[in-house]
Amino acid sequence: TARARARARRPSAQTANTRAAMLALPLYSLLGLASNSSTVYIIRHGEKKWALGCLSDQGEARAHALPEIFNGRASPRHATFATPDALFANHYDDPIDCERCKQTLEPISANLSLPIIFNYSFNPKLGGNQAAADAILQRAQQAASILVAWEHINIQYLAADLGVDRSLIPSWKDDDYDTVDVLTFVGGGAPFFRVAHENFTTISDAPHRTAPTTSTPARKVPAITSTPRVDVTLGIKV
Repeated sequence: TARARARARRPSAQTANTRAAMLALPLYSLLGLASNSSTVYIIRHGEKKWALGCLSDQGEARAHALPEIFNGRASPRHATFATPDALFANHYDDPIDCERCKQTLEPISANLSLPIIFNYSFNPKLGGNQAAADAILQRAQQAASILVAWEHINIQYLAADLGVDRSLIPSWKDDDYDTVDVLTFVGGGAPFFRVAHENFTTISDAPHRTAPTTSTPARKVPAITSTPRVDVTLGIKV
């Protein structure tokens, strides 16, 4: 009968409650429900001894903490970061800079027995940020989670080349080594972007960035270029 068909179409209370609960969740928290999702974490290298130097003691300590931070387990100190399936490090490839991005990932590389992909750089002679983004996106087709250690000024350009709307990317402060940019890709769409933190510090007032928005589908901005910035006063990359 018509009445019976109407009852059959009417959702049960349990179904309605489930739908309501899902709608109440932040959008990015639902992304884990998708089987074809991939997450890219972008971090800065650890603290350094001087402008172009290797990791300081604090930077080494941060690097050695990464296996416990990116382990897929919930923590009261920070957001849950998945265990990476692939590692990328910026390659400075010059005679002055210490390779501190690679140095930052070496402890987690050893812990997980994962090689560090070290063929890419913001430096145009190695393809620039765009080439790195292309390689990361290609790897994301097989890897559920990718951890990238990059040079902090160029992180915004790398994120833009990965598809994040430039207006969503906050600037990275010179004294910030703690931020994690989180890009989650679902299917073939643009990434969802949010800012998180490792919360590894012994300094109570460690700088954190505040994102203009979170969990928003990003749009590609063709006008963004991948040109590394140079300190014209000192003539060095910052």
